[in-house]
Amino acid sequence: MKIVLFCLIAIALAARYDIEETDEAFINPGGITYLEAKSEPKSGYIWYMISTTSEKIKIESPAGEYFPPTDESEAFGKLVFTIKCSNACREGEKFKVIGALQYSWQAAPFEVKEIEVTVTNQDLTRRL
Repeated sequence: MKIVLFCLIAIALAARYDIEETDEAFINPGGITYLEAKSEPKSGYIWYMISTTSEKIKIESPAGEYFPPTDESEAFGKLVFTIKCSNACREGEKFKVIGALQYSWQAAPFEVKEIEVTVTNQDLTRRL
């Protein structure tokens, strides 16, 4: 229970960006940021992230973590992708991460989104 509470607090305090609404995100050196997207795994409508080639930035799980709708009237749940930046990251560095949207029965994604992640020393909790 304590682990779940800690994770919820961490998600609440870190910067979050909607993949469908932006093509940029920010992260602190040694920090975490979250990319979010609507998803409905039962219908086969899913986002996934393609890993970066940099050792400095890491996508925790390319499939993301799924959170079902909180209200029965909502059609989609939310996928949350955790992006971690090592302490080797420096202010002003930019990294590209790629999100892909596809239906599970298709061989290739029907949408590919490139997101630029910029390292900053600014307080990102105010960006929520």
